[in-house]
Amino acid sequence: MTHGGCGGGSQADAAAAHVKDVKDALELFHIKYGRYPAAAEGLGLLLQPPQGKRPMLGRLPIDPWGQSLVYRAPTPTSRFELYSRGPDGLAYTEDDIGRCSVAWPNETGCPQPVSK
Repeated sequence: MTHGGCGGGSQADAAAAHVKDVKDALELFHIKYGRYPAAAEGLGLLLQPPQGKRPMLGRLPIDPWGQSLVYRAPTPTSRFELYSRGPDGLAYTEDDIGRCSVAWPNETGCPQPVSK
């Protein structure tokens, strides 16, 4: 998994693990329900799935810098996007963790990071 330009060592590893856990839960949700959570539903649907089924996660992880992971629902032309904003707390910067390698396994069409 790509850690972007982030140093941070163990914090970056922990953030990458959080992203992987949520990605796995999203894939399980997709297998069970044939879809990913819509933008309006967000990741909270993994905690309270439809029809009173068992949750996919016990809680939504917070990254080591105290922020929620970013989830962007899939569109007709792209998969979902899921990542940590990294130490700077800003989206689409070089220190984002998990962006692209999770959303686009082959990294085709991946948004380019913005230099700070």
